[in-house]
Amino acid sequence: MSFNPFPNDPGASPYPNNPGSGGGGTPSVALTLTPLATDTFNRADGSLGAFWSGGSDVAPTIVSNEAKGQASGASAAWNGSNIWASDHYSKITVGSAHAIAGGYEGPTTRSNATGQNQYAALYIVGTPNFAIYKRVSGTYTNITNTGFVFPVVNTGDIVMLVSEGSQHTAYLNGQPCLTVYDTAIAPGGSPGIATFNAMTIDAWEGGNAQTPVVGTPLQTDFFNRANNGMSVGQAHWSPLTFNDGTFGMVDCPIVSNELNTGAGATGHNGDYRTSESWVNDHYSMLAAGSVLIGTGGVATFIGALTRVQPAGNAGYLACIFGNNTAGDFRTAPPLSYRIYRLDHGSPDSSTLLQACAHNNLVADPATTQYMFVSQGSRQSLRINGKEIMAITDSTYSGGTPGVLLFPPNATGDSWTAGAMA
Repeated sequence: MSFNPFPNDPGASPYPNNPGSGGGGTPSVALTLTPLATDTFNRADGSLGAFWSGGSDVAPTIVSNEAKGQASGASAAWNGSNIWASDHYSKITVGSAHAIAGGYEGPTTRSNATGQNQYAALYIVGTPNFAIYKRVSGTYTNITNTGFVFPVVNTGDIVMLVSEGSQHTAYLNGQPCLTVYDTAIAPGGSPGIATFNAMTIDAWEGGNAQTPVVGTPLQTDFFNRANNGMSVGQAHWSPLTFNDGTFGMVDCPIVSNELNTGAGATGHNGDYRTSESWVNDHYSMLAAGSVLIGTGGVATFIGALTRVQPAGNAGYLACIFGNNTAGDFRTAPPLSYRIYRLDHGSPDSSTLLQACAHNNLVADPATTQYMFVSQGSRQSLRINGKEIMAITDSTYSGGTPGVLLFPPNATGDSWTAGAMA
């Protein structure tokens, strides 16, 4: 798809702020972050205090109302009276000492009693770099891509790590940046902080995280029929008409009971529901098929549509996008998750509303579910039921669900759509 990530200003990020806590829409369907503990570190210099445990590490100390890392490395987990859910988050405010060579800092989740097992979203001074690590038996291993440059993190910036199920997502100032799936560390433990080489943290917050299960399935399509366009012989599927002036639209091909972009003519492959009534608030969900999105810089995607307009030329799209282009760090890696708004015009156009760099070490496996939810003005993408990003846009309030894919080769399977509660 010929989507320009920065249609108006190639040098600026177009993403509105996303608080990552269910803001900007109906909270009942959003990722809900429930704060359970906070620490501003505004007290006398010295130990962090009884509510913190360094475990086997050298714990940070309080210096001038900030938590300061030690030269030998430091991390600490909150060990107060809170009972943490397996799914929780940790959030730090970057302190005054944030640019010390060889230093790092960030929030941690699922820390065990010794602190030797945990996940950590670390800002590392140098490149600069930002990555999600797993720490197993005291050894940190980067489990996200490091092949792109991350903007410099400054005093007052907020870094947050959310661990929900096997999904771990890092946010900077409320916007999703990196996400990865990993099961090396068992659910449980506590949130905390990590800081090294005199880097400082100004404040911390920890709490539970949950994406509510909502929605009522109304329509399904498993594409178990003869090879052909997906709308052939189907009363309620019609090909989209969206055309950006470069790539036209074709009826999405069905090959071996899957949607297969590699079998169609060059262009967008998409269909939407017609001749039936849909409520304004609905979701659309498509699973990854047997042919996976590649990680080698090939421009292709599979995605779900919501609120497609009656003419089939506008609406919202959420997708897994395989491309290796320059620009914003969230779209520069070979894989990213994205939310677009599609608009009718001369030609039709697309606007990138939100993006998050995906762990590009491996592709999403077959059956991975991409669920796109539109409720009120809130548009959100869930991966296997866990919310990964959300944005507020009120351009379209009604329409119907659908699917949209782009070649050269990837497949989608098992489509479901329904009404939101």
